[in-house]
Amino acid sequence: MMKKLEYKAWDKVDEKMVKVTAVNFRDLEGNIKTDVLTIRTQEENGRFYETIIEDVILLPFIGLKDKKKKKIFEGDILLIKTWLGFIKTIAPVEFDRGAFRVAGEPVSNWDDVEVIGNIYENSELLEGKQ
Repeated sequence: MMKKLEYKAWDKVDEKMVKVTAVNFRDLEGNIKTDVLTIRTQEENGRFYETIIEDVILLPFIGLKDKKKKKIFEGDILLIKTWLGFIKTIAPVEFDRGAFRVAGEPVSNWDDVEVIGNIYENSELLEGKQ
């Protein structure tokens, strides 16, 4: 069975996070192109729109969920606690050395993680952390 890829995207033009519903090798007029990627996104209000790939940053779903069952994407900021419930770190999910990592360790190594924001909308959560 093939795994379904899932993304969200940071819209650099409108400066907002959007849900990606399709990635196409077509220009905005619908012509098939091999050198142009377009994405179809859905806003919170349900409206769909298309944009060229240069105007967004694609953020893949890493295949894991946090303790509240929220999907974790690259660029999300995670709150990680120790087994005693103390805050261990607050850090972003990054792709490095072939794995999605937080604070240098694969995300799958952590048990108590919670998505508390993302690097584009909530960068203040990382102030003084890096």
